[in-house]
Amino acid sequence: PTLALIVKREKEIENFKSEPFWEVFATFNIEGKKYDGKWENDNESRLKDPDMANKIAAFCQGKPAVVKEMKTERKEFQPPLLFNLSSLQATANKAFKFSPKKTLDITQALYQKGIVSYPRSDSNYVTQGEAATFPDILQKLSQFDEYKGLLPAPVESIMNNKRYVNEKKVTDHYAIIPTEQVTNPSRLSGDEKKIYDMIVRRLIAAHYEVAIFDYTTIITLVDERAEFISKGKQQIQEGWRK
Repeated sequence: PTLALIVKREKEIENFKSEPFWEVFATFNIEGKKYDGKWENDNESRLKDPDMANKIAAFCQGKPAVVKEMKTERKEFQPPLLFNLSSLQATANKAFKFSPKKTLDITQALYQKGIVSYPRSDSNYVTQGEAATFPDILQKLSQFDEYKGLLPAPVESIMNNKRYVNEKKVTDHYAIIPTEQVTNPSRLSGDEKKIYDMIVRRLIAAHYEVAIFDYTTIITLVDERAEFISKGKQQIQEGWRK
């Protein structure tokens, strides 16, 4: 499915024809707090007619504004699952524009060097036996400059964390992980380093806490008629997004 999604997205990009649109933005200063907002009507902010956009802007200029509604929602984001082949390919495509075949070929080369596990895996999970090796792997990785700022990780062991360790969800092969034969990423070729680094960082992320953000939406009403939407995000806990 991931490969089909990548191809479908590429086709959409090829066939996309852009149409010009206009949006109206405003800066508010209410009770000493300054913030920006974007005009919306029925959840739509884009206007195809520039004259209409200018009329809305002119109408709102200098008019009284009040906060109609403000709500904050706290969201927690779990660290991502360990990689299987399709998720590794999708992530490498997004990050580096690597084709699925290129990612597989690079991962296969890393596997043949003995530094990552079997690449053609469809599982995101590992066994307890594999999880038992992680503290040693992370300790070895901590000596390299690339990971000194991330290690040691806050969570010493994920042995009992079923998000990652689940014998029943390990199929023929477990998730793609760095092996105990840890290597200095700087010794790898450019593309090999990119893939190896992704696999390593995914394992490190599994040993971090959740990331927590507050998402705030403010609806500002201008002259009791025009609504402007303001959205903000505040990080409460960095967690695995470090």
